[in-house]
Amino acid sequence: ARLMEPRTPQPKLRLEAISELRDCGVPVGVLVAPVIPGLTDYEMPEIIKKSFEAGALYAGYVMLRLPFGIK
Repeated sequence: ARLMEPRTPQPKLRLEAISELRDCGVPVGVLVAPVIPGLTDYEMPEIIKKSFEAGALYAGYVMLRLPFGIK
């Protein structure tokens, strides 16, 4: 996470925030974006699993779509 998002909270802290909000009765969802095919897509099952374990009620993602000419 630090390589892709250097100034954001660590994933562990994000999951703790989900738990704390749910403990206070706040409905929480997770959105992962962008999911980069071949680079970050393999992480999705674990991210979704841990998000739901932390208390998220729903989750979604946005897949990055590149033009055919970019490889």
